[in-house]
Amino acid sequence: MALRQDNLFANPFAIGVFDGIGSSTRSDLLSMALARAFQIRTSTESAPSNTIENSSERMLLEVADSETMRYEAHSIIRRAFATALANGHQQYRGNNTTASTVCLVRLFSHGPATDRHHSIHTANVGDGFWIVLRRQSEHWRCIAHSEPTYHDYQRGTLVPLQLAYDSRGNLITSNDLKRSHCSKVPVQHDDLVLALSDGAVDNLPAYRRPGQSPHRSLAEWIVLCMNRDATVAWTPALVVSHMRQLVRVSMRGPGAKYDDFTVVAARVSIGLPRSAATPPAGGSLYPIHSQT
Repeated sequence: MALRQDNLFANPFAIGVFDGIGSSTRSDLLSMALARAFQIRTSTESAPSNTIENSSERMLLEVADSETMRYEAHSIIRRAFATALANGHQQYRGNNTTASTVCLVRLFSHGPATDRHHSIHTANVGDGFWIVLRRQSEHWRCIAHSEPTYHDYQRGTLVPLQLAYDSRGNLITSNDLKRSHCSKVPVQHDDLVLALSDGAVDNLPAYRRPGQSPHRSLAEWIVLCMNRDATVAWTPALVVSHMRQLVRVSMRGPGAKYDDFTVVAARVSIGLPRSAATPPAGGSLYPIHSQT
């Protein structure tokens, strides 16, 4: 069984998907720690200080380089080293860094009560994916979607942007985070928001036109799938179930990328009461599915 490196969180105001980098040390624990930290920070609807600021971008930097995350990263690598010694390995041969991608989507409202404006603030570090979908005139269309972000080429390969920490807990990719894809997108009641880890992105059978970005191709393909039958009442649970099935089928085919995958879907609900308690990271107030 492959080590599960994906983690997620969901609360009434935000969803997030985190994918640990397989070549780093115990990235499953780092992605879990990141999910927990962002879950806590997004559990209340704190308005941005101005309408220009992307609060998710600011929060990304604050949480990633916080004392809590530096301690978590240091502890993860230290425990891996101690475990190796306890198992009789005299020399620790693991990687001295731990890393994860981040896909964060957060809902905000601003303005007077008589003229409220609603938007999502997003921050995408790496190759996770998000899309906002809206039903108009009996058809679904893409309002906005993410773009993948990368470090420089290494050995001829594009390396996904990531939050990476060294053995002392230092955020060694802090200077690269300026390349994160951050957006502010106006949303309406009943819009659907979908977020995927790269395990799902890489295995959905989306056709990519020459020269077209992979996330643009995937967004067009998702809209096409949802509009094939106008009688289907798409809900977050149904979207997740459909994507899950397609990924599973694709993973059984030739050329599949075997990986754990996560699919999170949520409906934008504006003006509803906030009586529900916030679940722990990995819990659900939305119809959510996380699949290995």
